[in-house]
Amino acid sequence: MCLAWGFLIPVGVVIACFRTVRGMGTWWFHLHRALQILGFLVSLAGLSVGVYLDPNEGGLKWQHKIIGITVNVMALVQVPLPSAQAPFALSV
Repeated sequence: MCLAWGFLIPVGVVIACFRTVRGMGTWWFHLHRALQILGFLVSLAGLSVGVYLDPNEGGLKWQHKIIGITVNVMALVQVPLPSAQAPFALSV
């Protein structure tokens, strides 16, 4: 989870922020998308390991799990499906 939210996703965001730098062409979008998807998959793997390893934990740990599930669901909602015809889709 630390690798996903601490490195992969922020680097993907920074690449998207600097897309207007001269000579970047369209490769920035492919790298941005790859880092975002990889970050989400690493985060999802971390979430599933956390839920699997300690399913009956009480105290403050269950709140951490709820927050993790919520963050991953919110990240999943942002992922555009290949067949979706969104009016806000980027044309690169």
